[in-house]
Amino acid sequence: MKALLMSLALLCGACGGPEPAIGVLLPTTGPAAELGEEAMAGLMLAVNELPPGSRPPLIFADSGGTPAMTTAAYDSLVDQGANVVIGPLKTECALAASVVSRRRRVPFLSPSATGDEVTRNNGYAMRFCAGDADMARALAVHARYSERLSRVAVIVDLSSRHSLDFAEAFSREFHVRRGRIMGEVTFHPGDSDLGSLLDRAAEEDVEGVLIMASHDDVLRMVEGSRSPEAAELVLLGAAEWEGAALEAALVNHPGGAWRVSHFHPDEARAEADGSAAVAAFVAVYEEEFGKPPSDVAALTYDATRAVLSVFDPRAEGSEMAELLRRIQYFVGVTGTVHMDAGGRPRGKSFVLEQSHESHGSAFFQRLGD
Repeated sequence: MKALLMSLALLCGACGGPEPAIGVLLPTTGPAAELGEEAMAGLMLAVNELPPGSRPPLIFADSGGTPAMTTAAYDSLVDQGANVVIGPLKTECALAASVVSRRRRVPFLSPSATGDEVTRNNGYAMRFCAGDADMARALAVHARYSERLSRVAVIVDLSSRHSLDFAEAFSREFHVRRGRIMGEVTFHPGDSDLGSLLDRAAEEDVEGVLIMASHDDVLRMVEGSRSPEAAELVLLGAAEWEGAALEAALVNHPGGAWRVSHFHPDEARAEADGSAAVAAFVAVYEEEFGKPPSDVAALTYDATRAVLSVFDPRAEGSEMAELLRRIQYFVGVTGTVHMDAGGRPRGKSFVLEQSHESHGSAFFQRLGD
């Protein structure tokens, strides 16, 4: 971490002039600060791969993990000379950034915002990861046909746009395949009864439950559950299910657990295209930070490398947007990217991962590409 902060300080020192630069919009304070730290680690690893004399200037701003702070921070980056922005991370913040990007005519590339509406009708808004619709469809197909679930409940975080959108897409796809959504349990982060939500979902006579919540909230639900019926449910989730404590709890869940995510460090040992690049990334990241890279770290590493590959300090915002949309055959550690005209990665792959006492977390498969 010390090396990361030193590199950050050196780069910030080069940002005092009016020259065009790459803006970096990540949460360094607030509830998403941990995600911001992981993203910053991936970003700095990508930047440090360039020779010191060829690194473009960077300008940093704190999104605070909220739409309001994102809007102000985006304006600040543009005022300081940014002609392209990396970030923000979450769908809610990316939607706020989309409004500013259109007004200021400066594009952004979000590493991890999965909302399919982020890029809608805006040539300056782009994302670099698979979207909610594709990932929810894959999870619904797996639940219905591989796990043979016919009745599922949904637990939804009402404060999260991603949670609501993913749950809606999953429910639609599950219903199309003649599955039934038996009930919906809603909550807000910090609610005092999170430990009972899984038990409440089990009362709906279901075989599985989709839990769209942060890893801390999912952990509270799993550890707080007391119902024998809840223990037998197949748990379904998305990329937010990260963290060692939650992984240990899910591995010991009798019914098993599946999630869709964007990256798995074990791909470094897979005999597949790109595995050598994954191995190199994982090795450097673990040496620097003492732990495997997360989804957000890997996605931001890829998004940063993509921006660096096309960055032109002479380009206006509209020209930078066009350069980003022309990215094709970009081989990253999270999959191969072909950007489409709408600012989305066409056919971007993702991972289906199992946590179960008989498998650990070693079973995964990459879908797409």
